[in-house]
Amino acid sequence: ARASYGENDYSSSSGTVNDIPQYEGEIRAIGGVAPTERGFIQPYYGIGARFLYDNNKGHSSTTGALGYDRRIAQFYAPIGLWYQNKGGYFDISSKAEFDIPLFGIVESRLQNAVGAGESNIVNHQRIFEGYGLRGEIMLGKTLGKYTLQAGPFIRYWHYGDSDTAPSSIPGYVFWEPENDRLQAGAQIKVLW
Repeated sequence: ARASYGENDYSSSSGTVNDIPQYEGEIRAIGGVAPTERGFIQPYYGIGARFLYDNNKGHSSTTGALGYDRRIAQFYAPIGLWYQNKGGYFDISSKAEFDIPLFGIVESRLQNAVGAGESNIVNHQRIFEGYGLRGEIMLGKTLGKYTLQAGPFIRYWHYGDSDTAPSSIPGYVFWEPENDRLQAGAQIKVLW
């Protein structure tokens, strides 16, 4: 499980908004055999779920468009390779992963946008309509029954257009447009 908080910059034809508070949570179940030999590479696979909350209520874009909250749940299948080299003063562990989108639900809470005149909209993201990539390289040290690890990571998601949902304005529809998300940084893990 993983949880994070950050600020997101948004840009589209309706303008730009900077520093939107964003919360993210992720739960994963991974299967495979842990590498046990020096320099051994092991495949793994599993199922995962991501939850995102964009808190854009009360913001407006550079063109004056009103902001609104977005709540997103996405389910995916991770497939990856895990390399581990135990020995010496530090252990080295690295992972490379490809994620397959299975299903997503995007709720745009347009009722939050004062004067928007819309109900909340729900769009669905379809299987294989995008992909995810992630990787990490960790240095670790085992201390008794615990292992401490630290190192850089990268996570990237690309999603295609969602299905459409009708608007209360005749002839108009809503959809979650094609989008990308990149996260990179450093992390610390405690394993037991």
